Amino acid sequence: MDQPESVDFNDLKIYDNDAQEFMVPLKECVDMEELLKEDSKGCEFEIDEDQLPPNLQGENNFFDNEDIFKNLTRASLLKGHDDDASSGDDDLSFDKVGLKMEDITKDGGVKKKIIKQGTGEIVTSGVSVRVHYNGFLEFSDEPYDSSRLRNKPQHFKLGEGEVIPGMDIAVSTMKKGEMSQFLIQSAYAFGKKGVPPRIPEDATILFEIELLHFTDDCITDNPGKDADWKEVLKVVNSHRQMGNDLFRSNAIHKAFNKYQKAYRLLEDARLKNEFEEEEMKAVMLKVCLNMSLSSFKLGNSPRAVTFANKAIAIDAKNAKAHFRKGQALLHLSDFSRARGSLKTAQKLAPNDGSIVKELHKLEKACKTFKTLEKDMCSRMFMKSKAKPNEDSKVEKEKETETVCAKSFEDQVNESLSAFEADESTCKVFPSSTLSTSEKEFILKKAESLGLRVKTCEESTGYDVIRVTKPQYD
Repeated sequence: MDQPESVDFNDLKIYDNDAQEFMVPLKECVDMEELLKEDSKGCEFEIDEDQLPPNLQGENNFFDNEDIFKNLTRASLLKGHDDDASSGDDDLSFDKVGLKMEDITKDGGVKKKIIKQGTGEIVTSGVSVRVHYNGFLEFSDEPYDSSRLRNKPQHFKLGEGEVIPGMDIAVSTMKKGEMSQFLIQSAYAFGKKGVPPRIPEDATILFEIELLHFTDDCITDNPGKDADWKEVLKVVNSHRQMGNDLFRSNAIHKAFNKYQKAYRLLEDARLKNEFEEEEMKAVMLKVCLNMSLSSFKLGNSPRAVTFANKAIAIDAKNAKAHFRKGQALLHLSDFSRARGSLKTAQKLAPNDGSIVKELHKLEKACKTFKTLEKDMCSRMFMKSKAKPNEDSKVEKEKETETVCAKSFEDQVNESLSAFEADESTCKVFPSSTLSTSEKEFILKKAESLGLRVKTCEESTGYDVIRVTKPQYD
């Protein structure tokens, strides 16, 4: 349930959390003069991972998903091209593969085979498209390039020369949702010289391309006050789809802004009849759910609850709306209301594993909170047992403080270390029974782990210290 509604589920580019392109540090400089010479054999380079941003260090953000890779081998791509049982798929040449493909350029330059039919009209030149693709060289079992392994769809404007000619031609024959294979000769790919050492000379490329979505850039951001519902809906869907693209790219702030534009247009839409009103509500429901999810991902749980409530007002039986409300309330430590929302979601979608998982998180958070509260109250009771008329009053109090402080520190250390490693987004400590030094200890320990701390009064009525992870702060 952590995907935006209606998600129609670039070469060395890396993006930060706001999808801004930035330069990648290399271990050694590239000699551009040498690279541009006509007889150049290209160059190889390595990324200096020590200089990457912290969120990218220690991770292979390109070709590291073994589960995906198993389904992206050349053998799996070529299944169905060979009717000769005595010849294995691994031995198929591109010439043989091309025999079962349609020649779409009429000169053999680009050939096509449809794997999955799309819907609607064929895309037109000038639209912005979003595709997933895998590219293979002949007799190579590993893709030389794959947007799927990067988990980042390729965006480009059709007919503007932003990709190799063969890919431009290939996509221009497709419909939304279509998946096809294309055999692209070197004249329509990287030419006779290729791009050594990655692409050899005069290389033919086999592409598998899926057209996820396309958008007409001529659509205006503001249809105007006098626009009819169809015009408004077209702009709303454009904003919503762009928001989904941004969300998928982890540009959550920008995604929320796109959803917000769609929301405001829907609020101001002039509707003529009940049919248009029902259509508006259906789209508004998706937008509110996306705004709730985006808000939660940005750490703004109160706003996530607000838009979940708006979604529930439109459709009280929508399981995702109740789930997202419960998820946000749990992040706010409002355990009672969170349980109510999640239980409602579970009744509406009893087989949804995400709801069960969130309920487990809730019970774990409640148990932790009660244990901490009981422990702290017990410790305060121990302190109050010291008799004021005893001569050794100060020494005994110090002794008790020392014992309790050590126990408290151990418990906080264990609790925060476990929280840092698990998938939960928030950890709370009841603060009404804590001394100043104990609060300071929690603060210092959290900071040493890179966590965030905030003292506040939650809707539960408790004064709590709320610890969150940086990405949810």
